[in-house]
Parts: sequence; structure tokens; C-alpha cells
Amino acid sequence: MAAQELLGEAPTIPELVLVVGSDENFDAEKVREATRLERPFEIIDYDTLMRMYLAAAV
Repeated sequence: MAAQELLGEAPTIPELVLVVGSDENFDAEKVREATRLERPFEIIDYDTLMRMYLAAAV
């Protein structure tokens, strides 16, 4: 498992994240369909994801 190799341990409670495009180009209908999943998940746009990655790399 990649997470186990990278982090040294396997995630015990994995979380789902739906990554959408920027505010300007995501498809609201597809996001609405995805929210019908039974498992809870977080929605994040790509730009925010990249900012979080860059902030963690510093």
C-alpha cells in the first residue's frame, strides 16, 4: 500500500475527498451526483489542494 510505504503506517480511517476544478470550471451537476454517496467526503477544489501541498512542503 502506497500510504503505508510513504507514512510508515496504514491509515485506519481513510477519508474520501472529491477534487473538483477551480470555481470557474467545475460541473455542479456532477458534484451534486457525487454527494449522493453514502460515505461522507470532503469536496476541495484543485487550486486549494495545490496550495495545501505547497504549504506542507515548506
